[in-house]
Amino acid sequence: MHISSHFEQLSLLEAKFSNWRKKKRSGEQIPIRLWSEAFDLCNHIKYCKVAGRLGIGHGDFKKRLMLHKSSHALLNQKPEQPVFQEVAPFAFEALFSSQSVELISPTGHILRLPAVNPLEAIEVFLKS
Repeated sequence: MHISSHFEQLSLLEAKFSNWRKKKRSGEQIPIRLWSEAFDLCNHIKYCKVAGRLGIGHGDFKKRLMLHKSSHALLNQKPEQPVFQEVAPFAFEALFSSQSVELISPTGHILRLPAVNPLEAIEVFLKS
């Protein structure tokens, strides 16, 4: 798009904000669709110009823009694959109590198993 068309879009968005302000009820928040349009324009026009034309405080607009960008980046990230660590049999120390069993690996990792019978819990853990 040409630069002039971005400013035309900003003028249209300014009119939308004006219409919304005329019809809004007391305490009503700016609709998400209007925020989205404003944030999209910030890819082509400086955020302070967009905020000024729309009658939104620069600080508030910048905070919301940064939150929008960071949440958008998080949504586009690929989820990390889980990492599994194999525990060698008998490479741990077991602590027994009447309510649970704690298995402590040599690296300091702790696996706490609530159990009615701690000895049964250890047997099940070692068999699997």
